[in-house]
Amino acid sequence: MLSTTLSDTNRVPAKVLLFGEYSILYNSQGLIIPYDGFFGELKFNGANTDSHQTIVELYSYLNKNKNNILNLTELKNDLEKGLFFESNIPMGQGLGSSAAITAAIYQQYSNSKAKISDSELQDYLGEIESFFHGKSSGFDPLVCCLKQSILRNSCGKIQSIKNSDLQNNTQIFLVPTGKIRRGSKVISSFLEKMKTPEYSNLLKSKYIPLNDSCVKSYVENPQDLQEKLKELSVLQLELFKEQIDESLISQWENGIETNEYFMKLCGAGGGGYYLAFSFQQSFIAPKDWIKLQV
Repeated sequence: MLSTTLSDTNRVPAKVLLFGEYSILYNSQGLIIPYDGFFGELKFNGANTDSHQTIVELYSYLNKNKNNILNLTELKNDLEKGLFFESNIPMGQGLGSSAAITAAIYQQYSNSKAKISDSELQDYLGEIESFFHGKSSGFDPLVCCLKQSILRNSCGKIQSIKNSDLQNNTQIFLVPTGKIRRGSKVISSFLEKMKTPEYSNLLKSKYIPLNDSCVKSYVENPQDLQEKLKELSVLQLELFKEQIDESLISQWENGIETNEYFMKLCGAGGGGYYLAFSFQQSFIAPKDWIKLQV
């Protein structure tokens, strides 16, 4: 039997963290954009799929925690019809596979009929996505849900940004490693390093201001972005070498030396996708790089 889509509006995009890796844990700015080159949607008749089992476990988690955000009775009934999440978002690659399924489930089964603020929605989504990560800010699934870019300021306040307002001449690419990311491992390594005063001071005094400056340039004044992104690429190579896949190191250094492109993390690192920015319109990217249509 063919799978049946619940509704056309249930299709949700992947997400890409452009700026804010690690620094967002220490009150930096962050910028996340939706990317519909990868997407997913809820369907029926998929009881034998991995995602169906995931939603069954999510339902059990929410039911156990007496979650009243969702209509769990309706969700349970649909699970009996083989509810699953059909998605081409790569798992464990840093593009928001869990955020997308969280957004899709919320959109379909939310108990809330009244309009709520983005911050309230973020809290609700974070409560659902906590099933996947132990604790979630709700930042990633909010982008998937709203299908809009989200700017987080240093005070934690969020602001939706029209994607058309972010258009500039910068070419942005997803750089694949083909490896499942080991996010928990590299994050643990980072947190251990933060116990060292020298490392902590460098991150807070230099990396966070540079990250925030890149966000401001990208959103408000792209003319300043090239120089700042080069600085960011150099500094990430120094601060986060353990989070950068070894297969990318020479490519990363080459971009800095030639000024053809500048690479950076895309989330926690440790595998999955990375980002490359190029300011040369004549730049020809390697065939496996995926150009983002921002």
